[in-house]
Amino acid sequence: MQDTIEHPIEYFISSWKSLYKGEIAEQRDTIMINNLKAIRVTFKNKSKNADYRQLIYLKKYSTLFEIINVNEATGKDFGTFCKSIIIEEYNRTEKH
Repeated sequence: MQDTIEHPIEYFISSWKSLYKGEIAEQRDTIMINNLKAIRVTFKNKSKNADYRQLIYLKKYSTLFEIINVNEATGKDFGTFCKSIIIEEYNRTEKH
């Protein structure tokens, strides 16, 4: 989680992208999580030993959530996990 005032989403995407060497395939799309639009970015090296990152950025209230999958083989489970996310506002003044 990040306060979105500190850095825009592109800053985080560029940071991840800078870790790759050689040619990189990048794919971006929009997905829905908890009835909110989220940005999904997938990076993969074009080499045999392809490094893989699937990054999802979701902004709700003033918080940016970064959700990461590092294993392409677990993509289906990762998708199921993302669909199950529910984010509720936390009020510090409430007594529990």
